[in-house]
Amino acid sequence: MNIPNLFKVAEVQLTYKNHTDLTQRPKITTDTEIVKLMREVEEMKLNIDYKELFYAIYINQSGRILSVGKVAEGTTTYCPTNVRQIIQGALLQNATGLIVCHNHPSGDVQPSKDDLVSISHIQEAAKIFDIRLIDSFIITSNNYYSFAASGLI
Repeated sequence: MNIPNLFKVAEVQLTYKNHTDLTQRPKITTDTEIVKLMREVEEMKLNIDYKELFYAIYINQSGRILSVGKVAEGTTTYCPTNVRQIIQGALLQNATGLIVCHNHPSGDVQPSKDDLVSISHIQEAAKIFDIRLIDSFIITSNNYYSFAASGLI
C-alpha cells in the first residue's frame, strides 16, 4: 500500500456554461403556462396516465426558465423525491427560483400525505440556499393542482 496516496483527495471543479442568451429564454407567468409546458415534455406526455414522474423547473432572477429536468421516476402510485438532487440542480444552474411538478396517473389531483411531506422538505431545503419554491403542481391529463394557489406554499 502506498501511504502517500491515502492523503490524496478528489478535486471538484465547477464551471457554468450557458450556451444561449438568457433574455431569449421563456418567461412563464401563469399556472396554465406551466401546466401546458409540462404536458408538452415528451416523457410526461407519454406517461402522464401510466406512472408518476417528478420534474423541476429552474428559474433565474428575472423569472426566465433556465431548464426543465426530470428528478425522479416512480410507479403508478408513488414517486420518491430526492431533495438533494433537486437543490443540487438549482445550485449548479445558479437558479433563484424553483417550480416542481409531478403527475398523478389516477387522475386525482389532490395531494397525498407523501406529497405534502415532500413539498415541505423541498421548501425547507431551498430556503437554506436562498432559493424560492415558487409553486408545486400535480397534473393529470385533464386537471391540475397548484400548491401556491391553494395557500400551501
